[in-house]
Amino acid sequence: MSVIVIGGGIAGTAAAWAARRRGAAVALVHDRAGASELMCGALDREPWHEAPGPSLAGDRSPGAGLAPLEAAFVAALGAWHVGPRQAVVVTGAGIVRPAAGRDHALLDLAPLAGRRIAVADVARGDWDARALAAVARSSEWVRSTKTEIGIVELDLAGAAGDADLGAWELARRFDEPARVERLREAFARASGAWDAWLVGPWLGTASGVATRLREGLEVAVGESVSPVGGPAGARFAHARDELLAAEGVEVVRGAALEVTRASAGWAVRVRAERREESHVCARVVLAVGGVGAGGIVLTSPSEERGVGVGFELGLRAPVRMELDGRERDAASSLFGIDLAARGLGALERVGIVSPCGPEVDALLAAGDVVAGRPRTVLEAVRAGLDAGERAASAAAA
Repeated sequence: MSVIVIGGGIAGTAAAWAARRRGAAVALVHDRAGASELMCGALDREPWHEAPGPSLAGDRSPGAGLAPLEAAFVAALGAWHVGPRQAVVVTGAGIVRPAAGRDHALLDLAPLAGRRIAVADVARGDWDARALAAVARSSEWVRSTKTEIGIVELDLAGAAGDADLGAWELARRFDEPARVERLREAFARASGAWDAWLVGPWLGTASGVATRLREGLEVAVGESVSPVGGPAGARFAHARDELLAAEGVEVVRGAALEVTRASAGWAVRVRAERREESHVCARVVLAVGGVGAGGIVLTSPSEERGVGVGFELGLRAPVRMELDGRERDAASSLFGIDLAARGLGALERVGIVSPCGPEVDALLAAGDVVAGRPRTVLEAVRAGLDAGERAASAAAA
């Protein structure tokens, strides 16, 4: 094997795709959903609350658009849209915010500036159309563009018990073509003078459901952003699995336990289906995620370690951990890292340094596991592609 990628999130998928594109034989090891499968569906290059506010339709957004290799990856994945201009999306709480791109199912308000958008009023405990519309109307973007936000009752054309399902469960029911067709008919009957419909995160857990729904409709239809663990993350996972299969990436379902040096490069020890196995490769890309995904774990005080609370990688590997440019063991007090003083943001800044050492054949890392980088979708794409290309090039040398 030329390259092993550890982690099946956005960074790991991008790394595997990029390495295969360079001709490397690639295996991807992952065992469970990480932060990528909890994504909301809005794609950012930097944290959105640090970016400029939503601009008027037609204005170019700083950071929008993709480099050629990034655009090729997004096209191959087939689940997202990233154009040269920013998108404007709505959260389930009605907050109108900018995004460099979006999951295909989300409603982009940018081309709807100054038009009429109907928020679907559906009897669900997790969806309050009136509150959402009230918050959205108060946003600077809606007021400055004179966009009208209304509330219209909508029959989801569903089955008994739909109202009690969570967002992901309801979205999965709309993977069925017959349900999509009935919903399309409901929109056609109720549209009237509205130019677009905003619904909750219910338009399928498989990529392509929203596209099929829109066929034949004269109005735009799309979702608010997904909650944590909602269908946007499921759609990414579905698209990832299809992409890896199409590219011929070997997928190893199991937990990576250790990365050690081997005579031919590196050995990765994996626990899969209650047994352990070892895979040898020329290069390894660590894309295991950060604290939220379990790729980085908190350590407790111990007499043996001689330090207080700190951080370490979720698997054994020869890496160097940093927080704000300092080694992991440089504790801020006698009892370890003081999160009260550093703030909870430290959980997003901590990570390993990539490459993970001065050696020519050092490990590579990408995504949320890397110290001091933005924890965003497009940063994960960029870093994964870079790591995958570098790993493939080094393996071929």
